[in-house]
Amino acid sequence: MPTDDWKGAGRNDPCPCGSGKKYKHCHMKLDREAAEEAKAASDAEAARLAYSGLRSESDDAFARLDPSRTRSAHEDEPGLDEEIDRFNALFHAFDAAEYIGKIQICHDAIIEGALDGELVFEFFNELYPLTVEQDERHRFEELANLLAEHKPDLYREQAHWLLDWQITNALFAGNMDEVHMLLDAWSEPAGRDLEVYFHTLDRLAYFGDAVAVLRAMENGLQGLAAHKADYSPYVGGGYRHRHLETVLVDYLAAHPSLQVPDDELLQKLRVYPDVDAEWAAKLVDLWGDFARNQWSLEDFHFRPPQRSSGPEWYDDEEDEDEEIVDPAVEKLRQLTYAFVAYLIQMEQVPPTRALLVRSPIMEYILARHAGELSGGSSSPFRAPGPVRHRKNRRLRATRKRRQRQGAPHPLLPERNTLDRFLARYFGFLSLNRIPAGALFEMMPHWLRFLDHVGLLEAEQREETVNNLSPLHQDLLRIYAQNPSYPDFAAILAQWG
Repeated sequence: MPTDDWKGAGRNDPCPCGSGKKYKHCHMKLDREAAEEAKAASDAEAARLAYSGLRSESDDAFARLDPSRTRSAHEDEPGLDEEIDRFNALFHAFDAAEYIGKIQICHDAIIEGALDGELVFEFFNELYPLTVEQDERHRFEELANLLAEHKPDLYREQAHWLLDWQITNALFAGNMDEVHMLLDAWSEPAGRDLEVYFHTLDRLAYFGDAVAVLRAMENGLQGLAAHKADYSPYVGGGYRHRHLETVLVDYLAAHPSLQVPDDELLQKLRVYPDVDAEWAAKLVDLWGDFARNQWSLEDFHFRPPQRSSGPEWYDDEEDEDEEIVDPAVEKLRQLTYAFVAYLIQMEQVPPTRALLVRSPIMEYILARHAGELSGGSSSPFRAPGPVRHRKNRRLRATRKRRQRQGAPHPLLPERNTLDRFLARYFGFLSLNRIPAGALFEMMPHWLRFLDHVGLLEAEQREETVNNLSPLHQDLLRIYAQNPSYPDFAAILAQWG
């Protein structure tokens, strides 16, 4: 512990120990570590006293806190809830602590049984990005395992969040055995919070471990069934569609010469008894030789947009007689599946990552055609608003100018509309940033694919990459600032 006489020593001053070395080359590091340990011990003691209700005005740790922040919201109500008071004091001690102090407070609170479900989330939600920033993911794992051991009921209550963080840590460590073990505990929490579950699923898909993705989906299927009453039919339909796609693409990647669905594949697809064998046969046919189809830009002259009854996988029997199928949309669907085959066979992209971008590309092209991405803010932090074409003279003038210049390429990404489309993934509390990063990462691959199948000239490809470059820089800054997504920051740095 450094004495008061050492506090005034500068980095380049002689070390007070008398060694003759500069302070920074002698005791400075040891002194700072000792100071941090003392601070952590002080914070931990403050937390212990907060929980036990023993607050002393002379206690240095609590003297640093604003007394008004530790007052219960129920203090003016009859029957003061002392337990809430203790939880508030514990939270504010944690909030005021430095990094090491937060870890120590969380550790001691778990041991002493001082947490409830809300505090578990608050503590771990703050600690996860801090441990990532410090490159100390192991500290987070130690605390999560400690919670599972000492308070298994609280761990189960917050398991959908904790498992997402722990699976991500195991993926970055390359510990797939740990990933698979954590997935075995995933079925019930998956149904409790599907948004967090799909975020974990996207992470697994991006890392490219098909075994882990399929394992997660099978466990999630059980959780979804257990909570079926909590969700609309859209959710079940979307999950089914994604699960079948994953099973099929994973099988085709392992059997590239398959020309028609065999018994083994059909058996895998019968996890859903009413699976459409014709749909599977079409995908297998596309997979066999994705370039043999004589694609033409005329195939993608979309009809004027109409109000859709639901996502592409939703089958609304009541609208069946009124639905008008646009052949161009069906061609686009086939083209995106052919793109998945191209990514796996020609670009060596992992099957699950390749499949992760299929739907977003299709959704982007159709949203742009429908006029949903015109006008509005281009900021990735603000969702696009509605556009009133009749009152927007500038938009009408732009449309007329484009008509004079000729119709734009229906399949090429364009910076402003892609920016607005990606903004949908960056809403408040949105967990969908993995598909957004994967989509933009694959844009150069999409352009090479269009060139490969004769839908694009090399000059157009280069021009489009240059057009998207400013957006690339914006996304790079966003992901670099978020320690939960260091993979995209590194990958996007080499984009092009």
